[in-house]
Amino acid sequence: MGVRRDVFYANWLCNKRNVLNREKIYFETNEDLDKIFKDIDFSDKDVLSVLASSDQLFKLNSLDTKSIETFDKNKLTYYYYYFRVWTIKYMKKLYPTALIIGDDYWIDTLLSLVNPETEEEKQALYFWDSLFKKDVAFSRIFIWNKVALLDYNGDFSGCSIPSKLSFYNFDLFKNNKFDKRYDIAVISNILEWTHGDSRYIERLENNLSNLLNNGGLVLCSKIIYRNEVNGICLKNILRENFELQDDDNNRCVYIKK
Repeated sequence: MGVRRDVFYANWLCNKRNVLNREKIYFETNEDLDKIFKDIDFSDKDVLSVLASSDQLFKLNSLDTKSIETFDKNKLTYYYYYFRVWTIKYMKKLYPTALIIGDDYWIDTLLSLVNPETEEEKQALYFWDSLFKKDVAFSRIFIWNKVALLDYNGDFSGCSIPSKLSFYNFDLFKNNKFDKRYDIAVISNILEWTHGDSRYIERLENNLSNLLNNGGLVLCSKIIYRNEVNGICLKNILRENFELQDDDNNRCVYIKK
């Protein structure tokens, strides 16, 4: 029932005239992951990372991270992960540009090649196949720019597909209960989506504090506002339970007190 509901929602979104950015998913990362992950040893770390475009996950896996689990408030990122995996595995391309430019032949060819090995992958194939048959405008559900139209054929360095996806569908801006703790949380540019609202900031900080072990790290990028979010300096956002360890033009690193 869950996957049918997700197909219904995605179909509605693809046919919506004005899709809000918060409803979309990232086609590709807009971060410099090499700079965000620099000088950090992940080999003995349990990491929780935003799923988003899957680029953070692929990069972390290439760094021999001890364990990686993912989260996102948007369930569509879960299905996009499998489409990314199939694009790499069967078409030898890094990104599925066909979803943006509407290349139906390419999409149909890819889906016909997929041989699901798990129940999760089987459901993901059902999701994409069902949407494809509805002849939807896939580009509407993505945040993308003209760089996404490049023909990605080449460099797969820094891109390693994990043997299994571990995914949680939750929103860090809402009150949550967690059974597990991690050494590092990779939250991309989530801080910028607080827009300086103290309620969102408080819930976010409480969730991150509950998710991390003592001394755990929060890695976040600075993309849109760079140093400020509606006049609030990023380095001052997480201040109750965290201390700023590193701050440059690419990232902020917080450590749990």
